[in-house]
Parts: sequence; C-alpha cells; structure tokens
Amino acid sequence: MRKVIPVLLCSLILSFSLSAPSGAITNPDGVAKDTPWLASIWVKDSNGGPDIQLCGGTLITPTAILTAAHCVAERQIAYVRFDMAQDPSARKLAVKSRLWHQNYSKDGNVNDIGILRLSEPIDTIIPASLPPLNDTPLRELAALSVVGYGEDQNGTRPFSAAIARQQDLSTEGSVYFDSFNEELMIAAARFVPGEQAYSGACRGDSGGPLFSTFGTTSTIVGVVSYGAADCTTSKPTAYTRVSAYLQWISEALNA
Repeated sequence: MRKVIPVLLCSLILSFSLSAPSGAITNPDGVAKDTPWLASIWVKDSNGGPDIQLCGGTLITPTAILTAAHCVAERQIAYVRFDMAQDPSARKLAVKSRLWHQNYSKDGNVNDIGILRLSEPIDTIIPASLPPLNDTPLRELAALSVVGYGEDQNGTRPFSAAIARQQDLSTEGSVYFDSFNEELMIAAARFVPGEQAYSGACRGDSGGPLFSTFGTTSTIVGVVSYGAADCTTSKPTAYTRVSAYLQWISEALNA
C-alpha cells in the first residue's frame, strides 16, 4: 500500500500490494487484526524463483474467494493462504477452479470481478458478508476500510496485512478516471491534507476487499480493481462495486 507519511502513515494503492514492517497502506491505520477472511493469492515464478503473492481476495463461503477478474484470468493460481502475518510455513490451500465475469474487459477495467473455488472447505474461518443491493448506507459509514498485503509506492512489502480507513468518493470518480462507471464501480480513499495525497491500494492489493464494519459484522462492498500508475498517491482507488454483481456471484457459486 502506498506509504505517504514518514511517521508510519501508509496506504494501499493500486497495482495492488502492501508495505513497511508495521503495515503499509498509505496513511495506514496499522496492522489488520480482525480480517481473518482476507486471502492472499499466489502464483509460481516462471523463472523458478520464490512464489509470488499476486493478489488479495475475500472468503465469502467456505469454498469461495471473491477477487478481481484481472487476478485470475491471465495466470494459473498456485494456491491461496489465510495468514495475516505472511508466515511462509502457513497452510497452502489448493484451488479447484477459477472463474471471471464473462464480459470482463481490460479496456476500462469493466466487470473486473472473479471467484476462486477451493478444493476443500475451510471450517475455521467465518466468511465475510456480501452487501445488500442498496449498499449506500454501508458506504456512508465511517468504518469503511481497505486491507491488503500489497507494497507501497516505494515497492516495499509488509510483514503483515495493513489496513487503511477510506471515504466513499464515487461521486467524484469521473474526475480522476476516464473509464469510471459509478453504477459498477466505487472510488474511495482518504485525503491527507498535510501531504496533499490519497491513501489507497497498491501492487499486490488487487482483488482485495473494501469493506464496511458495523458492530462485529464485516461486509464487502468493493474489490480492488485499479488506480494511479506506479502507486502514486495522486488519485483514489477504483473498486468493483460488489452490489452490482450479486446475481453474477450467486450464479457463479451455484454453477
């Protein structure tokens, strides 16, 4: 996640990843502690090097992980992990199948949503909730956050998943992104006046969740899709709006 302030204030920005030993999201609010449903998605290095953490995702049923289409459409997934501290010895969960929206297009990042099906169910983690069709009340809550394992704009990776509070900026999305579609996307960030910069997602954070917390319930309202080039802090992050794809998700889960 993008790191903006030298005093341990970081933030997630797109390309999708995290950073900094204590967590990195631009203007982070620290290390994520209550997001056990956060998944890290891994691929094999084509050159034989260490495995690569490609994207993030969210457990929405015991066998299904919600993520971005661009995370699963172009690479064969090696495995998934659920370890907040990125422990190399953590259990590696096999992926049975991958599915992405039939109308996904890189041009404009349209319908950037996908699902991974695990080979066996996870019974030790309570899945996150999906939003209602009208997600506006959830997006207006103060407890709107993005979480991920991505790097900051300096390319630094975190030792633990980082979290950053966000504000819904969807009404301004078209100001920052030519291809922004408010019916299908959410723009969110937190502007830091002193730094004149936005918090957001970065390399490695793609596919991860924008979620709203109400009491002890976490509801996924967005999936990290795209943002500023090279993880700069000049723009908010654009998320796929989950509520716009509830029917597609239901059909995918029952396929």
